[in-house]
Amino acid sequence: MSLKLVEVVVLGQVLRLNVPAEQEEILRQAARNLDLQVSEMKERTGLLQLDRVLSIVALNLSFELTQEKNKNAQIENVLCTRIQQLDHSLENALGGRLIVDYALPILLKVWFFFYVFLIGRVIEFTNFNFLSPCFFTPFIAVS
Repeated sequence: MSLKLVEVVVLGQVLRLNVPAEQEEILRQAARNLDLQVSEMKERTGLLQLDRVLSIVALNLSFELTQEKNKNAQIENVLCTRIQQLDHSLENALGGRLIVDYALPILLKVWFFFYVFLIGRVIEFTNFNFLSPCFFTPFIAVS
């Protein structure tokens, strides 16, 4: 993974960051989003103190992230329960025989289709975006 030096403007300040080349556009989008949220918050609240506006925006972003993490955890719990139910049903259907001997090919197909279904549901329920800023690798700030 090669790093690329990228300059972005955040709140009127130029930041130089080393990021993976494939994440440059996502970083620029995140910077634009942050600028937009800060501007909107200034207009809505009438606050002039940047530190207070930034605190409110940071709290809002943290709240949204926590909500998404909670949604993902709930979905993961439901999926784990469903997989356990499926596994139990297969064991019952086979009468306690070894799954490896009789049902491994079927089980792999069922799990594959269930996994594909699961990914689709996660994307649908959470508006999950695999290109979202939460998938950045850590940036290395350059002075």
